[in-house]
Amino acid sequence: MMHRYLINISPPKTGTTYLFNCFAETKEFNIPKLKEPKFLLEKVIYETNNLPEGLRIKSNYNRGINWYLSLFQGDVTSIKLDFTTLYNLNSKKIKNLPNSENLYLFILRDPFERLISHYYQYDKMGISQPRIEDIFKQKSSISEFYRSFINSERVLDLYKEDEILILNFDDIKNKNTKLVKYLNEKLRSKNFSFFDTNKYERGSAKYKFISKLIFNKWTSKMAKVLPNFLYVTAIKTRKFIIKKNTTHNKKIFKLSEDNCYFYNDLVREKIFQEKFIYRYK
Repeated sequence: MMHRYLINISPPKTGTTYLFNCFAETKEFNIPKLKEPKFLLEKVIYETNNLPEGLRIKSNYNRGINWYLSLFQGDVTSIKLDFTTLYNLNSKKIKNLPNSENLYLFILRDPFERLISHYYQYDKMGISQPRIEDIFKQKSSISEFYRSFINSERVLDLYKEDEILILNFDDIKNKNTKLVKYLNEKLRSKNFSFFDTNKYERGSAKYKFISKLIFNKWTSKMAKVLPNFLYVTAIKTRKFIIKKNTTHNKKIFKLSEDNCYFYNDLVREKIFQEKFIYRYK
């Protein structure tokens, strides 16, 4: 039997969680126990370098193929979803697993908006990092971490046009009806649609310290050595706590040449996205 996968290769903060939940609502896809298994992730430099806990990236490839396949317990004929938001850091194309075929998903979002949202995502999680006014002024391990996700053109060059679905973040946000039709056709779905975002439950910023306690060197070390049968439960519990006890507390901030040393990278990324033509338009 040929297994089908829809693998996300988009960076963080491009609407993947919302889209993942929309797919789950249809009951037509094989939804894994973890939205982000990180099994197909290459070993990247952010695994061991000098970054705050919570930003260090660890591939789960060492947990084995049987562990990865055990995450999918739905209909074996349905498309399996892997929405890890780190695969765009891979230097090479993600190869098919045995007896499988992959379709890839990439979502383009305004790079200035995405970068700021990415920063506040980690702030929301209680991860220790410099103020947004200071973090991008000069090169450092943490600023280079954020910079590494500005790579749409490089990532898309790795894949053939007919094996990747390229979407626009604003079309997801605005619930574009043409996009709904396009996804239903490409994924052979009948019930996919965008649901009301008010279904999301928000937490409170005053409880951010709880999430901060989760991201420390001791819990990080524990996660690396957790056996497979405990890992899924631990990660799901952590995500539940983060969702319940944190919310965004953003400042109005605009990136410029004065406060962002890789500002030109963002400009090039924006130009690339603006000239892109979407097949469902």
